[in-house]
Amino acid sequence: MSNTPSPCDVVVVGAGPAGLAAAEALVAGGARVAVLDRHARPGGKACGGGLTASAWERAHVDPASPPPYGKTCDALDVHSPLGHRRLGPGGPLMVVVDRRAWQAALLARLAAAGALLRLGERVTGLEQRGVVTERGRLACGAIVAADGASSRLRRLAGLEPGPGIRALQISVAPAQAPGVDPDVPAVWFDPRRLGLGYAWAFPTADGSIRLGAGADARSASAERLARGFREWLAAIGVDAGRAAVASGTIRCGYAGHRFGRLRLAGDAAGLASPVTGEGIAQALASGAEVAREILEPGYRSPILEALAARHRRTRELLSTPFLGAALFAIAPPLLGIRAVREAALRRYA
Repeated sequence: MSNTPSPCDVVVVGAGPAGLAAAEALVAGGARVAVLDRHARPGGKACGGGLTASAWERAHVDPASPPPYGKTCDALDVHSPLGHRRLGPGGPLMVVVDRRAWQAALLARLAAAGALLRLGERVTGLEQRGVVTERGRLACGAIVAADGASSRLRRLAGLEPGPGIRALQISVAPAQAPGVDPDVPAVWFDPRRLGLGYAWAFPTADGSIRLGAGADARSASAERLARGFREWLAAIGVDAGRAAVASGTIRCGYAGHRFGRLRLAGDAAGLASPVTGEGIAQALASGAEVAREILEPGYRSPILEALAARHRRTRELLSTPFLGAALFAIAPPLLGIRAVREAALRRYA
């Protein structure tokens, strides 16, 4: 191991949406930034990859002219035990992106702007002057922990992981899912099979369909989720064949993001939606906001304060006996109310 520190102003750990948003804002503010990620090609998590307006604006994705790795969708199907409702059309609702390709494009832009990229490098420790990795040390003034739901930096700082949502996902050809519209994203709220969770079918730019399910770990064990996922696939007529199943955890229990010179963002901060598990918009917003807090030491983000308050209220609501399951069951008629639909899309999707 090299013992020669490589100085920079900020080390960003994690090249997902939160880390990339933080790095972009920091570089734009004149900081010397190093971006580390334990994966050589970040972006392979179980995720539908749907960007709604608040996310695509921050992600520099134009729904009118999506990149080759994106597909613009102007409708969304919502299913529950009480029925089905199609939201839209009436303008773009979502851009579905391939996470690996999207994050690779953002990384290339960061490299061109002067950021130091160290991919395929795992952080192993924190020390007073910076971080320790498998390859050496990086000295820095501040650290952004954007290393996901299983954040090593969060653990190294002595913080509990917090509540989470388990997720599973496969990718199939349209012929294997004849009952799924290959052009319209869809979600299923199915409390009997998935507890406090939902399933999704998202069409992609390459013509495949991502099928996934996620559920609050308190309401569905890993075994129950796997069983419910299989039952749901069978119920909608999907032939999963030998499709590889990606798995992961999504954190949705915010417990602060400022810990000395360490800032948490995205899943590492537990900022995903407690209802749907969606977290891209929150990741992008939190990355940009923690970057601003670093660049402007007196700044305290009202955006993150609002997200934290909303998370607390939502988790309290979902913890009320039977109320959470009831809300999931009546999702289609609720989303038929325009004000509720618009608020839901801004807040969670």
